[in-house]
Amino acid sequence: MNENPVEFREWTDNELLQIIDSSLQVLSTLAELTDSEYRTYDDELEDINTVKKILSELFTQHNPNLKNISKIMNKGIPIIRKYEGLKLNAYICPAGVPTIGWGSTFYENGSKVQMGDKITIDRADRLLFDIVQKFEISVRGLVKSSLNENQIGALTSFAFNVGVGALNKSTLLKKVNINPNDPTIRNEFMRWTKAGGKQLKGLVARREAEADLYFLAV
Repeated sequence: MNENPVEFREWTDNELLQIIDSSLQVLSTLAELTDSEYRTYDDELEDINTVKKILSELFTQHNPNLKNISKIMNKGIPIIRKYEGLKLNAYICPAGVPTIGWGSTFYENGSKVQMGDKITIDRADRLLFDIVQKFEISVRGLVKSSLNENQIGALTSFAFNVGVGALNKSTLLKKVNINPNDPTIRNEFMRWTKAGGKQLKGLVARREAEADLYFLAV
């Protein structure tokens, strides 16, 4: 495998995100195998470790916002857990979408949650971690300014709730990319407190928590 760092730096952001997403899916699959099943992958482990090494180099060399994904995302997970809650049976969320676990509307393979689905607590935790990583990668691909751990965590929680597409089109993201320390960014968080045309207390509290985390000094 060619590990020329110059070649890595020449890849576009979209190409990098696709490589990272595919690699995370491979690593997630291996993590879910039993010990005996895992041992059948012995011949592949060197390649998997190489993938980890390459990803680490990419995070360091290509974009400062692609560093320490797991560490930074930990800042947003408590907000997601608190305001999504845990439900092991599929339910309809306030936005009218089938949801399960810690607010997941789809599974690791991209398939949508269906009414009647059931999962365990362990599966809910693994699903949350997997999907949060995907959201965080998407957020980092949209952010053009240099953000700290709290800011990335806040934006990832926001995107997890309203969607990456909504974040991409938002004035919130525009202001973050122009000046991440703009105090009016708090107001932009607070504009997203409605579901089905009605303001919800839970969304007000969540946006306040995300804004507080965003502006919390590291």
